[in-house]
Amino acid sequence: MHAAPLDALYLDNFRSIKGAPNENHGRELLELHTVGRASGYTEAMVKDSAKILSGWTVGTTTDWAVFYDQAKHTTGPVTVLEFSDANAASDGRELAERYLRFLANHPATARTIARKLALRFVSDTPSDALVEVLAATYLSSGTDITAMLRQLVIHPEFVGSAGRKVRNTVDDLVATARVLQVEVHTPTRNESFARAIAYAHKGILLWQWPRPDGAPERNADWASASRMLGSFRMHWNMAGGYYPKVDATYKTARWWLPQRRLRLDEYVDHMCRMVLGRGSTSRDLKAVCQATGRAPGEIVTKDHPLVRYLFVRMVVCLLDSPSHMSR
Repeated sequence: MHAAPLDALYLDNFRSIKGAPNENHGRELLELHTVGRASGYTEAMVKDSAKILSGWTVGTTTDWAVFYDQAKHTTGPVTVLEFSDANAASDGRELAERYLRFLANHPATARTIARKLALRFVSDTPSDALVEVLAATYLSSGTDITAMLRQLVIHPEFVGSAGRKVRNTVDDLVATARVLQVEVHTPTRNESFARAIAYAHKGILLWQWPRPDGAPERNADWASASRMLGSFRMHWNMAGGYYPKVDATYKTARWWLPQRRLRLDEYVDHMCRMVLGRGSTSRDLKAVCQATGRAPGEIVTKDHPLVRYLFVRMVVCLLDSPSHMSR
């Protein structure tokens, strides 16, 4: 982490100089990425964390590469939780590595990462028992995130969590493109699908969350009226193949018709299986009929309005539903 250019820049470690280390990187390393506030670190420990990381910098006037500058390393005794060192050498690289390994293997870090994973994949209120199981796996596996995920997906809380998390705007975009089976081609200009999707989801741009804590994971943060309206517009644009459409191929409305003739309620059931991964419900059928003004018993062929100008209305009924907007 200390050798990543974006971290060193965004968290100001490149501004550290000998005798005056910038505290930002040292603070966020403790608060957000490892042990967390509950571990009991102090303000003095934040300063010592910054001292340990000082020396790592970025060539802001050359190639933007990370390198170590001994002249910027602040020496002097340091203590962060159970980690202590005389910090007497001008070259603090070995010290920084030991410090990061200490933090990575700390039980508090295990709980921080475990809770983040549970919050992301299970619910807004994961049980302490689940967090402890994941934290124990993290420590016993030697900080292996893959092992944590394997343990997570077999846990009863994860198995029973379907539909409990609201998709954020980027998740929604990816899920929508997947179920609509959009074929994306190499981008040729800024309007190309592969580039336009950065803002087509109507939410915050990917990697552009302005704070170092990362985008929120709780349902309420992704369930505002403005967010939903933005997603509904994206669903309409993509269901109709309207936008983004440069360097992308959308399935035609006729492609979705599974056979030459079938009842409208059978067609809705087919579309639910294709888009939502399950059969239709009475609620789905009612919503489609109300949105399109058609009846369940109508016979649908390639010339039916639902396979022409009403196709988009039918599909967005499914994409705008809780079944698609949650995961």
